[in-house]
Amino acid sequence: MEVKSGPADKMKSLHQFMAEKKLDLAIHCNLNLPSVEKIRVKTTLGQPVAYRLVSIPIYLSEHLPRFIEQVIGEG
Repeated sequence: MEVKSGPADKMKSLHQFMAEKKLDLAIHCNLNLPSVEKIRVKTTLGQPVAYRLVSIPIYLSEHLPRFIEQVIGEG
């Protein structure tokens, strides 16, 4: 989970982490409306990485388990 502001394509540390750990789901808490995005970028080292990014408003973070179950169920 990463809590910070900014657009998804600027989250270099998260992209690098997802590439190194070979994970397919990341959580981003921010002040925007909930969303699910498919991220396909290259890390600063040029390594391709693809994963789903679930963004939820900070005030809904207590409902995170429910959001994750829903996203996982959608495949």
